[in-house]
Amino acid sequence: MEKKVKHKVGRLERKVRINAPLSRVYRVCSDYEHYGDWTGNGIKKCVIAERRQGFTHVIYTTGVFGFFFDFALYWSTAVQNKITFRNPAPMGAVHLLKGEYVFKDLGDGKTEVGFQIIADLRGPYPQFIRVAIAKLIVHIALDDLKTYVQSQRCIDTLAKYDAEAQKGAFKTLRDHITKHFIDVPDMAFMKDGGVGLAKKTVIFAALGLFFRRYVLRGEGGQQDGSVVKQKS
Repeated sequence: MEKKVKHKVGRLERKVRINAPLSRVYRVCSDYEHYGDWTGNGIKKCVIAERRQGFTHVIYTTGVFGFFFDFALYWSTAVQNKITFRNPAPMGAVHLLKGEYVFKDLGDGKTEVGFQIIADLRGPYPQFIRVAIAKLIVHIALDDLKTYVQSQRCIDTLAKYDAEAQKGAFKTLRDHITKHFIDVPDMAFMKDGGVGLAKKTVIFAALGLFFRRYVLRGEGGQQDGSVVKQKS
């Protein structure tokens, strides 16, 4: 008769206070592509499999004590000041992995971050390995996060990403304008200087849009519009 193996579902929950504004903390937590900036050696590999508004599918490789395994997570930012995650289906040793970040603005540039994880890890791994993995995830999610977002390195890195994003946006704008240059028809009413006027109109309108969207927004504005600070 086959012996049934009991699988224990573990649940861990912690909170930390971080000396950084909510907008910065939320931005770092929701930027899954750059988790390697602060997660240390706990996560060996991170691949974005799918991304759309409010949803990201990420595949990870992690390991501890010489044991390595892959798992996938669906991340959602559908709820204000909360980021939830869950595995789409059992994958290798990870039968169940779900949880959430909860953010609270404490004022004076401080943020409370709560983290909860529920995990069911199966396979030929002793219990102490499973506990170590769960604790490692919580340590990364809160302690490594706190150290990073409070650092000057985080501020400098985010500024670099902003500059790169603006360059990318300007390139997109330039390509868009170039397309208009090529596609402007040589119609009769545009002859004798009319085409030049039409092109100039397109250029100034596009530059005005770029200035309002990327330059003015960056001056003292909130970087992530999806975060709304809670009233105290």
